[in-house]
Amino acid sequence: MTNTKFNLYFEGQISSLVNNLLIVTTVFIFALSAIAKAENRLRYSLLTGNELDRNHTELKRLPPSSNVRTLPYRKGSWGLVQEAKYLITNEDNVALMVIQDGAIVFENYKRSSNKDTKFLSMSMAKSLTAYALGQQLCDGRIRSLSDPIGKYAPDIAFTFYKDVEIYNSLRMASGHAKPTEHGHTIPKQFQKLTKTNQIEMMDLFRVASQSAPQGTKFRYHGHDTASLERVIAATARDTNMVDAFSRNLWSKIGAGNYAFWLTDRNGTPLSFSGFYATMPDWARLALWSLERTKENGCLGDYMRQATSKQSKGRIENDAPQGRGFDGYGFQTWLRGEQFWWVGYGGQRIGVDPNRNRIVIVFSTAPNYMKDIFDLMDY
Repeated sequence: MTNTKFNLYFEGQISSLVNNLLIVTTVFIFALSAIAKAENRLRYSLLTGNELDRNHTELKRLPPSSNVRTLPYRKGSWGLVQEAKYLITNEDNVALMVIQDGAIVFENYKRSSNKDTKFLSMSMAKSLTAYALGQQLCDGRIRSLSDPIGKYAPDIAFTFYKDVEIYNSLRMASGHAKPTEHGHTIPKQFQKLTKTNQIEMMDLFRVASQSAPQGTKFRYHGHDTASLERVIAATARDTNMVDAFSRNLWSKIGAGNYAFWLTDRNGTPLSFSGFYATMPDWARLALWSLERTKENGCLGDYMRQATSKQSKGRIENDAPQGRGFDGYGFQTWLRGEQFWWVGYGGQRIGVDPNRNRIVIVFSTAPNYMKDIFDLMDY
């Protein structure tokens, strides 16, 4: 083969190889894009409750109030509204509400969501569980937060939680071993509790283990929240905390729609991640919490404690939702004087008592959380 023919042959082979690589790369990119879009659709379906009728998930419904709290609307400052408009351009944003001085100044829904859509809390439910426990304390059903959990919840007295102070579970300082993923110990825990019913909430306690003395480590762990649910249920003399939650919190916000807890097969709610409510009712929950921090009396004292620093130091697990916060109260993240309810995947409710502002956002991914902080700080 002459040099010229060889060169032509070699160039042809290289050209063919490059073309094949381009085809493979293009197919790979399209495949990745299709997978990402499918995952996004699944997240949206879970976030808005569209998947609930397609699996075996059990629900505990909470009724709307007979005296619905009116949410007034008011024109917001130009700059604040512009910040909000910029934020909703993010493709992962699903819904956004901004409340200033008790009035809605911005509200927006995307895709097929609307005011009646039930949005999933993910880990924002942790904060609600802690606040429901506060009323049990103020009603005298719990004598002291320094009491051991085993004093009230004998069904988990076979675990190390028997001796853990309620206070330490409230602030994620039970000493539980580091979780394997997002505050969980059992792989695919959320799916196994809801979609497939492979496990129940009590199974979490059967694998619970303590690797540090209580009160010495800040570890974000759903088991600590679950232990609080057991205390609420026991002190309410019930099998789970749903009715106590309804009585202590839900019935007091003036809810305009029904809400529900995801539960395991035995009716025990996923107290760390499974609450659904509409955007307006999430607003009512946030307004209730803000108002309680400003009132006198036992519950006001408890809520101020719940929304002030109780745990400090570096978080010791893979909880990316904790980034950007500088402290932790009772199942509540803190950022300066603000307190935040934080859920996996970009679910956030921030309350700023000084600015008298509330920001509520639901998402399919958390890739724009800095913009939410900018909106709160504007």
